[in-house]
Amino acid sequence: MEDKKELIFHAARELFARKGYKETNIPEITTLAGVGVGTFYNYYASKDEIFFEVFTRENEMTKKEMMASIDPDEDLHVTLTRMMVRSRDVISSNLILREWYNRDLFSRMEKWFQEDKSNERMNEILQTYLSEVILKWQQEGKIRSDLDAGMILALFNSTIYVDMHKTELGIQFFPQLTYHLLDFIIKGLTSSPEQSIIAKE
Repeated sequence: MEDKKELIFHAARELFARKGYKETNIPEITTLAGVGVGTFYNYYASKDEIFFEVFTRENEMTKKEMMASIDPDEDLHVTLTRMMVRSRDVISSNLILREWYNRDLFSRMEKWFQEDKSNERMNEILQTYLSEVILKWQQEGKIRSDLDAGMILALFNSTIYVDMHKTELGIQFFPQLTYHLLDFIIKGLTSSPEQSIIAKE
């Protein structure tokens, strides 16, 4: 029985990666998997449910690759730039991950993620690992120590999520806006707290 579920999952993943969420339907998934539509519903309640599971695995794989690419002893600017640019480029080129920017799907996806414990655990592992790397950089004086790791992670994440607001910000400014934002964040993190505008206020 689990073999059939895996067949359905891999067929869905292949179609979502090739066509995206909107252009993929359940009959196509079951045809590719070699099972009936009724069998699909033995495992998944809807196209949303299987897509969210596919998205979660794709997201986890990407995050693990990102974590493996981080060398805390490498030049900070090079490491952070590569990490943020790779995040943006992977999301932009992957039809599965790109659905995070699909406003029609986002609210349902976000709700599902909040209820999915496996995704929550993966995020905790990632946050813990990155927090340890950030603390190491702070102890070595490579980045500011007056900001906590959570704030620094939020700054990094902002360079990814800003893509969700291309229309409001001006689509003509992308992708350059993302690269400038990343550059400014890195320069701000590697400057002394006394140079901060917030500190001066």
